[in-house]
Amino acid sequence: MANLISAQDLAEGDLFELTGLENASEETKKLIITKMIENVQARLLLRIDDLLDNEGRDEIRQLMAEDNDENIAVFLERKNINLAELTLQEALLAKQEVIQLISKLKE
Repeated sequence: MANLISAQDLAEGDLFELTGLENASEETKKLIITKMIENVQARLLLRIDDLLDNEGRDEIRQLMAEDNDENIAVFLERKNINLAELTLQEALLAKQEVIQLISKLKE
């Protein structure tokens, strides 16, 4: 059974120390981080999509197609969507999932 990790350790702890992979190769660490970032980005898009109505979804898609970060930030602020908060939530969830997965793989 996996050891429970405190919320503070989850938020502040090094992923590789928490999983016992501190001695993993840099290539392995980079791969894990890259996959986590991709996961968080996809989840953020889904969370934002869930918070918007159809008109808002159309607007954000247009802004994303234009690749204008400033306009996207203004749009999200106007819709009262706190991207920093959502990112933190999704990053912590992804970190927790990776820790649980690696823990199960070690059992």
